[in-house]
This record gives sequence, structure tokens and C-alpha cells, in this order.
Amino acid sequence: MTSNQYKSISNTSLTGSLISATLSDDQSRDISDKARQAGPHTTSLAVSTANVALSDDQLRQAANGGLYIDASGLDAARSLTVGADTAARALAIQTLFGLTTVNDSVTLKFPYTVTGAAFALSLANVTGTSIYVKVSILGGTADDTQQLATVSASANTLNMVQVTAGNVTAAANTVTFNILQVPRPQSATLAPVGADIVLTDVMLLKAAAGGLPIDGSGLTGARALTLGADSTANAKRFIDLFGLTTAGYSVMLYFPLIIASTANAIDLENTGAAHLYVNIVLDGATPAATKALHLASSIPKFAPGIVLLKSDVVTAGAEVVTFNILRQGSAT
Repeated sequence: MTSNQYKSISNTSLTGSLISATLSDDQSRDISDKARQAGPHTTSLAVSTANVALSDDQLRQAANGGLYIDASGLDAARSLTVGADTAARALAIQTLFGLTTVNDSVTLKFPYTVTGAAFALSLANVTGTSIYVKVSILGGTADDTQQLATVSASANTLNMVQVTAGNVTAAANTVTFNILQVPRPQSATLAPVGADIVLTDVMLLKAAAGGLPIDGSGLTGARALTLGADSTANAKRFIDLFGLTTAGYSVMLYFPLIIASTANAIDLENTGAAHLYVNIVLDGATPAATKALHLASSIPKFAPGIVLLKSDVVTAGAEVVTFNILRQGSAT
């Protein structure tokens, strides 16, 4: 049944031509949308040794109740693909979900059923350009591919993607797949003992999602959590990782001390002496290449390890970010 056949339904056997038009246009379109989206349920989609092209049925399933993903067999970084970057493909996606007006949208769900392997899973078109079928994260800059789930993303996490019609003009149709929620990896307590620890993307995502716990009990000297080089490329890494695509956008990171530290400090630092592009400050003071995150002999009660990451400059080739330590760990 489509909205062109029936406008209203009552307990009778009237034909479509005799039924009065009692439903609003929005209600009629809702019926049509549900008819389009109704499709066969699928088993978990296993992604392992190759990219997977999402069929219309799988996209419908993602819109209805969720397309379950098993990424435990990934042998490398892989992608779920949504077709070519063409106006025709954008039109097909608009038609599939009934996106007939600019800003019409539908939400897709891609829950992980088991913990993923140590490789990321992306959502992408198959062309490598982003003119008609675009992918973004949290409304950031659109591209041909974006990370859908991080490495080792946990089971029972839900990834949500909003598909929105940008242009519905014939031969110029556009859609954007905007990733709203990325399954985050779980992480064991981080214990800097005899060496500095490089903060990976997984660790940083964990710090943003719920906190990256720190065990300072085994410190044999002053140690650091390092952020990488003081470079525009590294600043762009943080901007892209958290979708900080407009100057002033920010995200909170948490590095709580859960076991008291020895008489040694734990610093947050970049790997060089300069601080032109990756700045570290304490309570918004003078930028530096390193600042103490937890002072010597800090105890958990006074060491929440709260850090605000903010994008200062997002211009390509000139990116700048600042890690602002808002609450430094201490003994009192």
C-alpha cells in the first residue's frame, strides 16, 4: 500500500478511489515511508576480510530496528559502503527512505553484537569523492569516508547514523550520512611505571567516553602521558577524532587517578619542546609543551584528571588545539 492508493483506512471494504482524504500530507508520507522501510530482517552482518556493500534491505533493516554488526573477524581496517558518489545514488537513497524534502532525515542503527577486532570500521562511499553521497561525524566536515567504530569497539554499543537529504533537485541530489554516536572501546587501567605512555586514539576516545583510569602506584620516576608531535598534522588528528571542526569546539577528557601515586608526578605533554600547534595549559594559563596532570603523591580523592580539549584554529595546514588541565591531581 502506498499513499497514492489509500489516504485513510476504516473498518470497511472501500476502494482507494472512494476513500476520503482525511490524512494530512505528513501522515500520508509516514505511511509511505514505513512501507518503503519494511523489509526482511537480517542476521548479524559479519565484516572480516573485505569491505561490505550495504544492500537496500540492509539499509532498511538499519532504519527499522538496527543492522547488527559482528566485526570480531576484521583482519584490517574495513568499511561498510553505501554506493557511488553520484547524484543518481543520492536519489536512490532519498527514494529508499522517502526523503522528498530538503533536511528530511532517517536514523540508522548499527549496534555491535560482539567486541570488535583491533581494527577500525568505517562508513564510506566507493568513489573517494564527497559531492553527492557524503559522510560526516557529529556534523563535521563531510568526506567520502569516516570512522564508524573504533578499534576494539565494545559489544552492546549502539552506533547511530542520521541520513539527511541535502538537495532534492533532479540530477543534483545529495545526501549526508552523519555519524552521531561511535561505539567506544573499553580499556583497562593505564599504569605508567617505568616509561612514558603514548596516548593512542583508542585511549583518547575512552577518556572522552567515560574516563581513562590511571594507576600511579608503580611509578619509578616522573612519567608522562604523551600526545604526539607538536605539528599541524597531529592537531588535525585530534580535531578529526572528536569532530572539533569549528574553532572553539571542545570535548572533555577524564584521566582519574584510581590508585594513589608514588612521590612522582604524571605529566601531560607533547613529544617536543615547542608548543605552536599542540598546546598544554593549566587552568587556562600560559601554554607549554608539558604540564603536570597529577602532582607527586596524588590521591584519588583529589585527582579527577579533568582536561578540556579545544580546537583553536581549524584552517587546513594551520590547525591548533589546546589541552587545558582544569583539575590537577594533588595530595590535598
